[in-house]
Amino acid sequence: MSKKTSDISETYKQILKAKKLKPTKRRMLLLLYLAKQKSPVSPNMIFSVLGKDMDLVTIYRNVEHFLAKDIMKQVDFGHEEKYYELKDVANDHHHLICRRCRKMTDFVGCHIEHIVRDALRQNRNFVVVDAHSLELFGYCKKCYNPRV
Repeated sequence: MSKKTSDISETYKQILKAKKLKPTKRRMLLLLYLAKQKSPVSPNMIFSVLGKDMDLVTIYRNVEHFLAKDIMKQVDFGHEEKYYELKDVANDHHHLICRRCRKMTDFVGCHIEHIVRDALRQNRNFVVVDAHSLELFGYCKKCYNPRV
C-alpha cells in the first residue's frame, strides 16, 4: 500500500470511527474505491469492480449506512438507477449533465444561502434546511444543436 493510500485509509478509518461505524475490511475497500472515482457511481458499477470481494447486498447495505451517517450522498441524474459519491466537505460541488450523451461534469458552489432563505420564507412549515443537492441538465457542446 502506498503512503498516499495508507494516509487516505487512515483518514477513512477515523471518519468511520467518528460516525460510530466499525472500519471493516469491506467498508474500507468500498471507501477507498469511492475515493478514487471522478464521478458518481451506481451500486452495479461498484459491484462490477468489487464483486469478487463483496456481494451486491453488502454494497447496498454499506451505501445505506454511509448515507445515514452523512459520509456519502445520492446524486439524481434523472435515470432509474441511483448514483452515489462521497461527500466533499471542502467544496459545495454539483453536476452538469448532458441530456443526450449523459456526459457529466462538476462545478463548485451554488449560492444556496439565497435559495434556502427564499424557500423558507415561502414555506412556513419548515424551519431549517440541513442538506441540498443540485444537478443541472442541458446539452454539452458536442450534443447541442440550436436548429432542432
